Amino acid sequence: MGFKVPEDLSVVGFDDIPQAAFTCPALTTVSQPKIEMGRQGVALMVDILHGKNIDRGAAPPLPVKLIVRESTGAYMYPPMPAQRRSHDK
Repeated sequence: MGFKVPEDLSVVGFDDIPQAAFTCPALTTVSQPKIEMGRQGVALMVDILHGKNIDRGAAPPLPVKLIVRESTGAYMYPPMPAQRRSHDK
């Protein structure tokens, strides 16, 4: 198709696997807290095994982190610093 990454098309992955940093270009990705996900999953499983009534919507959302690498335009063109407004002088 002739597209260039990131000049023409940005590519983003999910899970921040170790190989993502070593692709060419390095893959921008979303990282999730795997250890905390596992901890909450085990706690939920233990509660189920002990016969507790589980509220399926009770688990708090976990934070994710965007790891910007070379596969997106955001890497090529980082945000410009905030410019001073005329009334801030």
